[in-house]
Amino acid sequence: MPTGWEAMSGGAGGGLFIRHVLNQLLTTNAKIVASCAGQSARYSPNACIIVVTNPLDIMAYVAPEASDFHSAG
Repeated sequence: MPTGWEAMSGGAGGGLFIRHVLNQLLTTNAKIVASCAGQSARYSPNACIIVVTNPLDIMAYVAPEASDFHSAG
C-alpha cells in the first residue's frame, strides 16, 4: 500500500446479480471497504477517503468507522 496519499477512492465487490440479494452485496462490500479504509488510515493517516461503492449509504458509514477517520459530513 502506498504511503502519504492525500485522497483515495475505489470500488469494491461486484454488481447486484439476479440471484444476489442485497444482504450478500452489503456483506461482501462492507468487508472490502472496511479492509481498504483501515489500511488507508494506517499508511496514509491524512488522506481523504472517497467511497463509490453500493450500497453507498452504508459504505459511507463503514469506511470512517473502520478507518477511525471522522466523516466530513
